Amino acid sequence: RRAILNFIGTAHHGIHGTVIDADTGRPLAARIEVIGMDTTEARSSIESDPAAGNFHRLLNPGLYDLRVSAMGRKTQRVIGVEVPENGRSPTLEILLERTEAVEFPDSLVYEQ
Repeated sequence: RRAILNFIGTAHHGIHGTVIDADTGRPLAARIEVIGMDTTEARSSIESDPAAGNFHRLLNPGLYDLRVSAMGRKTQRVIGVEVPENGRSPTLEILLERTEAVEFPDSLVYEQ
């Protein structure tokens, strides 16, 4: 019984939140990476839900830095997100600003 209760307690450790367009207030599809942990494509970076912008990532208690990116938006770094021992995962609201578009013949490039 105690093992089940411990598992339930740790199953909610991690981070969750919403990625939002800073200009419109609408949700965004974005990639959320834990810096230093997600070092290869095979690792488990996560994507926010494009319809709602929300995300959840299970993590052990500790301090984490995040990189949040989306097409046509400036990449945002979120430094020092704490996942506490008590299991209360922080709720993040991440606002991403549009990048300036630069036009070239037959292409469109976004500045980062």
